[in-house]
Amino acid sequence: MTGRVYVFLLGAACVALIALALFTYPAADDFCFQERALRLGFLGAQADWYTTWSGRYTATALISGLMLAGTSWYSPALVLVALSWLVSIWLLLAACAGDAFAKRDVVLASVTAFVMYGAFAPKPNGAFYWASGALTYQMASTLLVLMLAMNIRLTRAGGRGGTGIGLAVSIAVNVLLGLGLAGTNETVPLLAMMLLATGAVVAHRLGSRAVLPWLAGLSGVAIGLVLVVLAPGNEVRWQYFPEGQNLIRALPRTAVRTLRFIVRESANPALWLAAALSAAPLWSCLTEATRDWVIKRRGWSILLALWVAMVAACFFPAEYAVGAGPPGRARNIAFVVILLGWIPVAVVLAERFWGERHLLVASPRTRPLLLLALGLTLAGSAQMQEIYKDLGNGPEFRRQLTQREAAIRKAAAQGIESIEVPPLTIRTKHIYDLDVIGDNNCQALAFGLKSVRVRTASSPQ
Repeated sequence: MTGRVYVFLLGAACVALIALALFTYPAADDFCFQERALRLGFLGAQADWYTTWSGRYTATALISGLMLAGTSWYSPALVLVALSWLVSIWLLLAACAGDAFAKRDVVLASVTAFVMYGAFAPKPNGAFYWASGALTYQMASTLLVLMLAMNIRLTRAGGRGGTGIGLAVSIAVNVLLGLGLAGTNETVPLLAMMLLATGAVVAHRLGSRAVLPWLAGLSGVAIGLVLVVLAPGNEVRWQYFPEGQNLIRALPRTAVRTLRFIVRESANPALWLAAALSAAPLWSCLTEATRDWVIKRRGWSILLALWVAMVAACFFPAEYAVGAGPPGRARNIAFVVILLGWIPVAVVLAERFWGERHLLVASPRTRPLLLLALGLTLAGSAQMQEIYKDLGNGPEFRRQLTQREAAIRKAAAQGIESIEVPPLTIRTKHIYDLDVIGDNNCQALAFGLKSVRVRTASSPQ
């Protein structure tokens, strides 16, 4: 009975997180990409972004292509972003689990991780409900998780079997994914290099030919990062951030932010509940050699150091480049590291310092209660309550924005250069809208106008 309640709570939260993307609408930077792509053409816009603003070639291409396709494709694209993130988590957990866990349990764990991300990520709007954020940061996380899933599966298979063609295909896919990932942002590629290098070392120690795909992915990311760093537009962008490019200042600030973030997220009861429920089955599926490495050979300290370093890698790029903390979208990536690393790190630390007593926390008697508590914590979180409310307001929110677009297009067709539009009568917490900005020059130019403003109380009648 408790299991069914948990599945219901989890399913409702999962559906809500994905369904909310159906009511999204372009905002802010989205229209800047649209205007430039319409004015210069797709390829011309890519060259212009690369030379005048940023080397993020993958992100600019994806956003430009989406905005050229038209606003009708906006919501379906963001639904696809959310679904692809869920699928990537499932593929990763399935690759790690192998045959040790039932397929149903792997699916349930994947949906749990997805809902936990939506319920507690610092900025879910930048992950699933705004294309400029989702295609710059969230898709990067998805690509990295897909690379890890593929290479872990190859490594578990031993890498010795299979044909040379299969290995060559795996190498080529890794290179392409690495190149694509490197062109999204400056944060996820750092994580990718750390994880791909670690995977290559493990595969090499196992004597597996799977070391080649790991190294191929690492090479793809490294080459892509060179292309990003060499972009002439970086110099233009950095002029807006005079406090940046100071390594001595960035390192201690990164350390402080990292520790604060870990401490703050460690207070999340959902993480502890998930760890308690997962500890016994996870520990039982490990080989004796792996357990020995974790406990007696200080493997726990290596895992802990890698986990902390990865969280720090999420904060360092912003601290160095702009001299400030990262935006919420980058902090989402740090939460991904917390989320996917918490359970293995918590389990090995508990085993190292508490012994097998930690396995008794989720006994057959307490497990149903822990499962129910986890379901209620996820589905009833403050952020999920906001998601449910936004979902109820979503249809009317989208309808008003669609009417606004129709009015803007009509004004452009009539040769009107400037237009005032009425403010929205309904707002959402996690879907961006231009009323927050008041004036968006890019939106006006994208539709062939000079100005689109939201009418305020002080506007002339």
